[in-house]
Amino acid sequence: MRSASGSSGSSFAQTVAQGSAFKLVGATFLLGGVLAALFAWYSQIETRRIKRFSCAIPRTVKKDGEIGPAIISNISRSGAKLKDDQSFEPGEKLRLNFVGEKSECRVVRYKNAQMAIVFNELLHSDVLDLALDGPLAVARAKPEA
Repeated sequence: MRSASGSSGSSFAQTVAQGSAFKLVGATFLLGGVLAALFAWYSQIETRRIKRFSCAIPRTVKKDGEIGPAIISNISRSGAKLKDDQSFEPGEKLRLNFVGEKSECRVVRYKNAQMAIVFNELLHSDVLDLALDGPLAVARAKPEA
């Protein structure tokens, strides 16, 4: 009788040990997967496909026929971050006017009077250079008479 209870006791102990080991291994893989995903996400932030430029460019935004002021705080050929007092919803279509160009775009996110937009078409590098360099670049770009 003692051997029967001893073997059932050791069987129970083995089951508990195997169950705990399985849970530990599972938790380790889960934690490793979460850490790998966070690392991949962070890596994508640091290595953007298109270079962004910090700036402070006053421009206008046209929304539903109304034109309002905005300040571009960073810009790339594919999009920009603007400071604006108007309220916008993600997916809303806008027109950004700068350097004599009009760029159709849509709002990606809006929070705390700042919005991220993506241009419908990539900005030409010359337009981006003019926007970043300001009026002096526009004057230099004009042919001399």
